[in-house]
Amino acid sequence: MTNTSASSAAGRARHRVRPRKVQNSSLALTVFWWDIGLYWMNFWMPQKLKSLSSLYSNTTVGMLVVIPQLAGLIGMVLVSRSSDHRQERRFHAAVPAIIGGIALLLLPAADSPILTITVLNIMAVGVYSFLAPFCSRWSEFLTGSAAAAGIALINSVGNVGAFVGPYAIGAIDQRIGGFNGGIVFTGLSLLSCGTLALLLRGTGKPALSIPARGRILPNGQMDGTKVAGA
Repeated sequence: MTNTSASSAAGRARHRVRPRKVQNSSLALTVFWWDIGLYWMNFWMPQKLKSLSSLYSNTTVGMLVVIPQLAGLIGMVLVSRSSDHRQERRFHAAVPAIIGGIALLLLPAADSPILTITVLNIMAVGVYSFLAPFCSRWSEFLTGSAAAAGIALINSVGNVGAFVGPYAIGAIDQRIGGFNGGIVFTGLSLLSCGTLALLLRGTGKPALSIPARGRILPNGQMDGTKVAGA
């Protein structure tokens, strides 16, 4: 009887570990694809703006680059406030990334500086607005001592995207010519990011909540006793 109970407990533990590994891998891959979009903004957006006109000086390009960055800043604050107000993270992370990817896929069709900057503004809002709601979701999946290892995995895989992405974009642009090949690749990367974030289902609440007042008993329950100084 004891052996049967032990086997059942071990089986349940294995079933819990497998989804957690899948979730951690999904979190890491989501950051991987997002980093590609972020680094396209850092490295290729100035070049894209420079290509709009041979009359643009480096100073003009520098000032134009600020416009999408400011749009991204405003969008990031507004989306984060909305996410906190509604206590919803999944769609507040996924939808901006998907919108950013769609905007980037439409960028090659922009035929004027104003339209190009408008599309870049939308893309910047999508890229920057994704991060805060998505990072807030990590506590839904990462708990206890495994949290440190999970966060390290996510950041490590994300940094791989930051390394691989620019090389892949550069290679595509060099092979095809122009910027459109790299733009399409980056747009698809952001769509992959948003899709993974959308498919990643959690509890919607942190996996471990530590109350501001009271004591936690060894069994994990609150005893209602007020902590001194709380």
